[in-house]
Amino acid sequence: MKVHRQLGTALVFAAFGSALPADGAGLPPDPVLTSVPPTGAYARRNRFLEWHPVARGRSLPPDSELHCPGGCSVRTSDGSTLTLDPSTHIGIGYSTFVPMGGTMAALGMRFELLEGSVTAAVVTDPKRPRTIVVATPNDGTIAVKPGEAQVVVNGGRSGVACLQGGARVKRGHASLDLRAGEAASLGDGDAPLAARPMGAAPSWKGPSGKLDEPQPLAVVFGDGLDSPALS
Repeated sequence: MKVHRQLGTALVFAAFGSALPADGAGLPPDPVLTSVPPTGAYARRNRFLEWHPVARGRSLPPDSELHCPGGCSVRTSDGSTLTLDPSTHIGIGYSTFVPMGGTMAALGMRFELLEGSVTAAVVTDPKRPRTIVVATPNDGTIAVKPGEAQVVVNGGRSGVACLQGGARVKRGHASLDLRAGEAASLGDGDAPLAARPMGAAPSWKGPSGKLDEPQPLAVVFGDGLDSPALS
């Protein structure tokens, strides 16, 4: 298991062009499921196994999958959080280092967003840069900087909206840095990555919670896959 974990982490590091320590030591603990609604949360050790209910406080090992019909949240070892909206399905990845342009690469957990939408909130650590990495099915990768960003996968299309801080978006060999208030689509492999200002538009994701609570944000895809908006 230790060799498998180190190999998986090395592959993630290689995808970002960064190096893994020779012994693979010092990997952070697995992320933990921190909130579960009455509708429950379900996990499986890998995609070949059956789903089973999981409770708050459950550790989520690499290669496992999580599905939350009513939404849920996951906390990483550095205190960053990934909030899953209802009916979202994610895969749990490995710790990774991501070059962000500074003197130190950002350290964080990688997740695979298979369907639905997530909000990543990354903490500020005075000792080293932190990140949450969200991968999408269409060869997209979003490394969220300290702050907050939302990533959406819906019917084969995907997009990201940066709410606070910044995010580094990568698809294939192309990359793009988003600032707060900007969004981008990752849906078409032939279209260049481009930042767009977030604007009001109808949302494919319905509201949740009470009427007086802040409602969720969603990346919305217009007629062109390169024109997501935020509602």
